[in-house]
Amino acid sequence: ETYSMPREANSMPQAHNGQRAASTSQAAIPQAASASASREIVVVPRTGSSLETQGEYTTIVIYDFPPEVASREVEAMIHLLGFGDRYSLLYMEDAKSGGRRSFALINFLTGHDAKAFGEAFCQYRRYGSSRMASGEVQFSHVQGIGNIVECWLRSTGIYNNPLQLFL
Repeated sequence: ETYSMPREANSMPQAHNGQRAASTSQAAIPQAASASASREIVVVPRTGSSLETQGEYTTIVIYDFPPEVASREVEAMIHLLGFGDRYSLLYMEDAKSGGRRSFALINFLTGHDAKAFGEAFCQYRRYGSSRMASGEVQFSHVQGIGNIVECWLRSTGIYNNPLQLFL
């Protein structure tokens, strides 16, 4: 698993549009059997969502690209497209989790940044990178950095036993 947080914690946006991770279906957030079990966060895109959605959606998911695409390539692409200082979190599922395709979850500072990045990514995918050519981008079902962290904590079992963080 790879996390990239280029901004200081005090500059990170709070959750948007009133969505709480607790309302996310449990099917989308698998519980780990034990601390040593393989951890997986599944972020399910909102049905029918697209970059034309109205509202302040800041979190997008890029999915369906080959698992050999490394997080450093995604981070380099974000910087190349001019969004290096406009996001607060990059999460990529470890390709070792057994899936044939990977995804990246990116939380931007504003909804405008998220939409602009999605449009730039579509152009980059079309003309710039054959490795990311199969990637698709949508707004994430889970919005905002607080909800992303809460989903991750729930999926690892830490949410129910926060002492695990300190033991």
